[in-house]
Amino acid sequence: MTGDHDGLRLTVDLATFAAWRAGSPGWAVPQEFDIEAVGGSPPEHDAGAGASAGAGARVMPAFVAASLAVHAAADAAVRLRVDDGAVRLVACLSIAGDLAAVLVRAARAVPAAHWAAGGWVQVALVPAAQAVPEILSWVPEPVEVTTPDAGSMELLVVGAGDAGAGELARWVVADGEWHRLVPRSGGEVELRPATRVGLTSELTAALVRVLAERPLRGDDADG
Repeated sequence: MTGDHDGLRLTVDLATFAAWRAGSPGWAVPQEFDIEAVGGSPPEHDAGAGASAGAGARVMPAFVAASLAVHAAADAAVRLRVDDGAVRLVACLSIAGDLAAVLVRAARAVPAAHWAAGGWVQVALVPAAQAVPEILSWVPEPVEVTTPDAGSMELLVVGAGDAGAGELARWVVADGEWHRLVPRSGGEVELRPATRVGLTSELTAALVRVLAERPLRGDDADG
């Protein structure tokens, strides 16, 4: 899993990100990124163009502030949660105009609802046209899922102000492939094979629908 598309990108330890959060309490960030002061460790992964920063980098780079401003003014957002058996990861991408802002947090996977100690946070700012490949670059190939029985993925696409509503899909690894969990009547679930091409098409279509609804919501509010 690695975000590697053109844009500005910085990977920091949790202590650095927590210091940024403390200095800017007004940030509108997903719950997973509302990190209080923690004991940090050096980032294990630096993805794409940009540099990594250690716990001593307390001054927020200008592009990080710009990225967070995009999250606050998003027309559409994508939430991706992946557990490949070794790593737990959440990626949040917001689109506003021609820009897409990305927040990614990763840590060692543990069999619990809380985050394991350590890990890293990545902040990125990329062209909006790269939104879909950016998100899918964080989706592991099925062969990379170390514990297939535990491997899972959730994808949520929302519009501005939806507060968690939107189009949600879930996948698991079975027989060496990603399979979509399709609900059936009577509480049953069908496993339907899902290729990366299919995931790309599905995510693209969902984003197009959400972005197309944005002017309609504005018109209704004005009316």
